[in-house]
Amino acid sequence: MKKVTQQLALMSTILSLGSLLSTIPATAESAETTADVDLKQSATDNSIALDQAPTYQFKDLELSASRRDYTATAVNDHLIVRNPGVESGWQVTAKISDFKRLGNRQSDGANQLVGAQLTLMSGIVAPTEDDNPSVRPVTTNNIVLSDQDQAIMTAAKGAGLGTYQLEHINSQVKLSVPSGNRTGTYQAKITWTLGNAPTGA
Repeated sequence: MKKVTQQLALMSTILSLGSLLSTIPATAESAETTADVDLKQSATDNSIALDQAPTYQFKDLELSASRRDYTATAVNDHLIVRNPGVESGWQVTAKISDFKRLGNRQSDGANQLVGAQLTLMSGIVAPTEDDNPSVRPVTTNNIVLSDQDQAIMTAAKGAGLGTYQLEHINSQVKLSVPSGNRTGTYQAKITWTLGNAPTGA
């Protein structure tokens, strides 16, 4: 009987010790590792590109005996620049030719939309992907296109990485036509040029 009592006491001690050990908290420790990333330019996709440029339509306009301002009836496509991480900066410029009446080979004023001006008002510059962290390019409001290059969208050095677009809706594209012009269908050519950002941009 005494032997059994001693065994029970030993078991009780062992159980109590196990209960005590289970309440001792683990020592707090931490470890740090790294996730290494090495980005480099692609051998085939390594330059800034002008992916797309808009066209503007002014349909079924009524000629007037005084100067009239019209808004575009359609803007097809946006101005899109794609930059795969080149940090040199970039700029898109545009210039426009005279509006010439289609179907006429003569180049005199009678076959041109004399004095017409096309103006790009406050467009919206935005990345094509919402989570693009790069600094956005900038544009200028009320750009009057002429036969001289005008800055349309500019990214300073280190900005404009990824793909960006400049959007103009119909009401933001204006055509001003002075009186004294003839009816007809006219067309002007717009030349869009992608180049380096100007010094100090």
